[in-house]
Amino acid sequence: MIRFVKSFFYKIYLIFPYSLGKTKLYYHDNEKSFFQKFWDLVLWLFRDSRFNANYYAFSLNIKGTDQHSFIGRKEFLNLKREAEKVIKHRYGSTEISYDVITKDKFLANALFIANSIPCVPTLGLVSSSEILFCNGQKLRLKIF
Repeated sequence: MIRFVKSFFYKIYLIFPYSLGKTKLYYHDNEKSFFQKFWDLVLWLFRDSRFNANYYAFSLNIKGTDQHSFIGRKEFLNLKREAEKVIKHRYGSTEISYDVITKDKFLANALFIANSIPCVPTLGLVSSSEILFCNGQKLRLKIF
């Protein structure tokens, strides 16, 4: 019990500098107040049982945004587990692992978008020394 309380208060401690914006900001337009950002992060902590390190990447610091339109890690893992159960049950084999279907980030992204579940869009893939974009373009990386 002490360990849980200590862990919880440490996460709350991490939220303070993060809600002050002492991290990389992606969008600066019409930001929420410190208290609104702090409260959002605390609610995410209760919802997902972990600190939301992507708060600014999701642009949740902008007024008018709602964190409920984003899926957290806990929800994602629950959906993944359910999808794996359905696949195993539908095809009747417990010997074959279908986990690879939902562990592939690109396939999972396509499945979520097809089912109207909000997620970060896939822009491309890094392979060897190239970036392969979804529209077919390739960009050679300059390796130092």
